[in-house]
Amino acid sequence: MNTIVYGLMEVRPGDKVLVIGESLGPCGWVEDLHRLVGPTGEVRAIEILEEARAAYDAEKVGRNAKMACWQWNYTRDIPDASYDVVAVMQAVQHCDDWRETGTELLRILKPGRRLMLAEAYIFGGSFWSRLDADLHLQYWVHKLTHFFPFDFRKTPYYSPQELHEAFKGLLEQPENIEWKGIELFWGRKPRS
Repeated sequence: MNTIVYGLMEVRPGDKVLVIGESLGPCGWVEDLHRLVGPTGEVRAIEILEEARAAYDAEKVGRNAKMACWQWNYTRDIPDASYDVVAVMQAVQHCDDWRETGTELLRILKPGRRLMLAEAYIFGGSFWSRLDADLHLQYWVHKLTHFFPFDFRKTPYYSPQELHEAFKGLLEQPENIEWKGIELFWGRKPRS
């Protein structure tokens, strides 16, 4: 899946990449991106795992009325068109306004380059209907989530349709795919 993600991101040697997400180092994304951009490139990683854990622990509700979401201000001080690639890896669910944040991420992205959002949708989309259709799955999910400090059915989720709506008119050729529980959403910043 990472090969697909990096290909869709169109990461090139010498690129300047910004990646925001959870467990960026342990998942190998930072190391992979450094290898792809090479010695003349740059990778800036903004790790939000601890912030996400704290939001769950506090049962924080964002402006979108979803739990464990907040306003993202990570890029406010970055100049326009600073990055060749901007990606959000495994943190899509924690943003409380994708129209606002998407506009901001595109501001710092160079024209004609790609924005990528990738999320493991453990509790989103068709997960609930699949779970409700199988008693054994219900039991295993209950067993695995029994010690969560919150109702796991409140886990935030953005569907591909919600992301398409949030980015409407902002991206050229926005696309999405789902494969083996990973949802990808991407598009190109207009050149003009």
